[in-house]
Amino acid sequence: TLSLVNPIDLTGKTSASLTFSWLIERRLDSGEYLCLDLYDGTSWQEYECLQGNVDPQNVWHNENIDLSAYMVANFEIRFRAKMSGSNEDANVDEVTIISVK
Repeated sequence: TLSLVNPIDLTGKTSASLTFSWLIERRLDSGEYLCLDLYDGTSWQEYECLQGNVDPQNVWHNENIDLSAYMVANFEIRFRAKMSGSNEDANVDEVTIISVK
């Protein structure tokens, strides 16, 4: 699991977005994944996953997510993965949160 060290305060912002790129390698099997979870101030919610043998592998996926439903004082994100072998990889890059007051 890859998580923020500190929550982000999005209260009082008019909008916010999360952008990032992610990739799963071709060796991921069924049941293995890389997921993005968002914390709404109360609980973690799985937002999106790349799944082995389901989603395109060895391809960077560029994401842009509207965070307007998460305008709270203790907003957080985390990426979590499940893999069964040491030769399986997933990557997350260029994670950016932009907010507008």
